[in-house]
Amino acid sequence: MTNLWRWDSQSGLLTCGTLRAKLTRQQGRFITALVVRAGAGVSCDDLIRAVWGEDEPEWADSSLQVLVHHVRAAMATVGLPAALKTVRGRGYLWEPPTEIVVAPVVVPPGYVADLRRLLASHPDRERAEAVGWALFGV
Repeated sequence: MTNLWRWDSQSGLLTCGTLRAKLTRQQGRFITALVVRAGAGVSCDDLIRAVWGEDEPEWADSSLQVLVHHVRAAMATVGLPAALKTVRGRGYLWEPPTEIVVAPVVVPPGYVADLRRLLASHPDRERAEAVGWALFGV
């Protein structure tokens, strides 16, 4: 039986079988932004907005790099080290090696507009709309 990867935004747990990693709220927002656009890539600017919203840190680019380092470490803990790819000069791409299950996500009201914009920019609009409804009800 194949183990499914699971991202549960409620608990902050990324799991595969019995392996698990607890992510911070910011790391969770980062993973969620990537999972929604799996295979399509997300720009650094979009990720910064998804993670920090209006509270963007002064050193956002550096903060994003540190966040990516910690997310990659957590992903390695559950056997998913290569799923997060860097797209030089653009951003990041989520390519998990197997199917991933994403538990329902609660989106804070201030992030709904950003989420809709992110979904609207996905190259497969029909798929993005289906994912948006399934995960977020937007």
